[in-house]
Amino acid sequence: MEGRCRNNTMFSRLRDADERFGALLLFMLLLIVLLQAGARLVRFSIIWTEEISRYLFIYTIMLGVSAGVTSGGHVGTTVLCDKFPSKVQAVLSIVRNMIFLAFTLLMAFMGIRFVLMQLEFGQVSSATGIPLYLIAFALPIGFVGASIRIIAILVSEIKGIHTYAERSSSCGDRGA
Repeated sequence: MEGRCRNNTMFSRLRDADERFGALLLFMLLLIVLLQAGARLVRFSIIWTEEISRYLFIYTIMLGVSAGVTSGGHVGTTVLCDKFPSKVQAVLSIVRNMIFLAFTLLMAFMGIRFVLMQLEFGQVSSATGIPLYLIAFALPIGFVGASIRIIAILVSEIKGIHTYAERSSSCGDRGA
């Protein structure tokens, strides 16, 4: 999957923004955990650090879901697919990505419902007072981002199949 949606400028900007924001979140997470560890060495506890680090971790994970789509970092089985000719592999890849797209869209929808539920209840975190809907919003952000990336990959794959079919019919190359 790697590099399949790298040609499109909009998607490369999205990928770059995700990666930079993810790196910033990880850096902030590291600083907060180090601050808490240092404070504990001198027998001082900073109450909000554990909660903020947990929320930063949640957002980092959800951004990672989106970024993992582009880099091909998600778990996939290729043992069976590798036994088929390349045209069949391309079709199976499209089917697999369509199933993955349905899953990410479902998760985005459920995430939005969860955010709305958190808004309705008006809960806030205990140590920082952050509204919990802001934390729940990580779900739709991650899964909508993943859906956008899957769509870009599907477009690229479908164009690749059409290109292959045109090449095969015009050049007489039936390939495997």
